[in-house]
Amino acid sequence: MLRQHFETFSSYVPLDLLDPGNFLVASCLLFFIILFRYFLLVGAFWLPFYCWPSAAAKKKRIYPALPSRQAQLTEIKWSAVNGVIFAFAGVAIGLFWQMGWSRLYLQFNEYGWAYLPISLVIFSFAHEIYFYATHRWLHRPAVFRRFHKVHHNSLQPSPWASFSFHPAEGLIQAAAVPLLLFFIPMHPVMVLLYLTLITVSAIINHLGYEILPRNRRGLWLGRHFVSGLHHARHHQVYRYNYCLFYPVVDKIFGTEEPGFENRLAAAETVAMQGFQQWLLQRQTQLLEVGGVLGFRINADLAAGCACHGSHQPQHIRQGRNRELTIEAAIAGPS
Repeated sequence: MLRQHFETFSSYVPLDLLDPGNFLVASCLLFFIILFRYFLLVGAFWLPFYCWPSAAAKKKRIYPALPSRQAQLTEIKWSAVNGVIFAFAGVAIGLFWQMGWSRLYLQFNEYGWAYLPISLVIFSFAHEIYFYATHRWLHRPAVFRRFHKVHHNSLQPSPWASFSFHPAEGLIQAAAVPLLLFFIPMHPVMVLLYLTLITVSAIINHLGYEILPRNRRGLWLGRHFVSGLHHARHHQVYRYNYCLFYPVVDKIFGTEEPGFENRLAAAETVAMQGFQQWLLQRQTQLLEVGGVLGFRINADLAAGCACHGSHQPQHIRQGRNRELTIEAAIAGPS
């Protein structure tokens, strides 16, 4: 039974990790799994954005120019080195569990089914505090020059920079999950899901593209969750935007870049102007079909696009005269 499989200790820890030989074998196997996952997940974003970017994707690019091939190879090198550290940390989680030190549990409903998603949120906030504190420490001048500069050498990071750290910093990052599992109960399936989510988050934050939609929904998400633009600004200005997931932490400690929300709002305005331009281009294309169709665009539509949001006239917001009126007539022979 599938559930029984995921509620069995040996499904996660098939070896006696107290044996040094088994610990080493497990670490080697996990290293190759981590490396495979790294190339698989990063490649899923790198190919469509760096190799075959669409016109829509190009409009979302944050940097004036993408990082060079050499810079990306350097990021891959450091990420592979840290893959070794992450592998040892992952096996250490199993060792601590085997020794009874970890709060990992096997029965899905031990804390109730609702606790499964709740545990992800709790864990992410705890990880946020850990990351923020260590990240601020890594930006102390002496520590930055010795360790954190490796990551910040990527002034315009690519998704390969997701785990591009000095090994000392890699050790700090890798220690987070094993340490937090001493205190926070988690099912191992949720731990695996969480590790995948933070990997995808790291890739998106270093992608060099802002993938959030440029509309009100994207503006809301950008205010409450770290995204590509938020972290790209950290790589450019250093002294701001330290957090991992939740910008509210930067707000609380006064380290969010001044005017950052205006940058998000500006991106939304540009998007709306782009939409208006698209409408006008589309109208021109339709009128050039050959005279078969005649179109009339209600003037209020253009006004509605130009006056997006609360600046729209009252009759626009109430929904009057916002529709696109299309009148079609089959033209007779000339």
